[in-house]
Amino acid sequence: MNRVLPAGLTASAEVAASSANLGPGFDSVGLALGLYDQIDVQTVGSGLTISLTGVISASGGGGSTTWATLGDKNNASGPTEIALGLDAGTAQGIGAIAIGAIAGNATQATAAIAIGGGAATTNQGACAIALGQSAGITDQGAEALALGSQAGTTSQAACSIVINASGAPLENTVTQTTVIAPVRNAGSSGLPVGFSQVGYNPTTGELVYYS
Repeated sequence: MNRVLPAGLTASAEVAASSANLGPGFDSVGLALGLYDQIDVQTVGSGLTISLTGVISASGGGGSTTWATLGDKNNASGPTEIALGLDAGTAQGIGAIAIGAIAGNATQATAAIAIGGGAATTNQGACAIALGQSAGITDQGAEALALGSQAGTTSQAACSIVINASGAPLENTVTQTTVIAPVRNAGSSGLPVGFSQVGYNPTTGELVYYS
């Protein structure tokens, strides 16, 4: 049975924090703390709107280390910035996203995206994307794409692509180029059965194959 509640009803709940598993009192002795979460809810007539004013942040380690921020840190009245992870996105441009420990840590430019621990740690260019552990670590160029662990770790060129699954760092420092690893070496005796040659159109960017 469903009950429709009238608009305007409010409720509040507090949940206290605690610390359990104290020494010899494992799973039986706890410690009450003077900390709690408070949740306030209110019924609405129809729909749900969530409004964010300013910046929401959370920190740990005695309050010295920020691990999550959400909001318009640049006061630009545009896309908000998101940073999730230990010291992620400490200096973000408008609309930047950093997810993972120290991802986008220092000077992440407008609309840049860094996802993965250590991704785009320092000086990520505008609209650049680094996806993967330690992808685009330092000086990733504007509108560059680094995909995979250790892809484009140092000085990746602007408007370049690196796709890496080699298990080792893979770089690309030449603009308007694509680097991919690994690619299987089929030897020098011609195309294997079932394979076709590939052609590329530099005007449209299309890849095709022909037999």
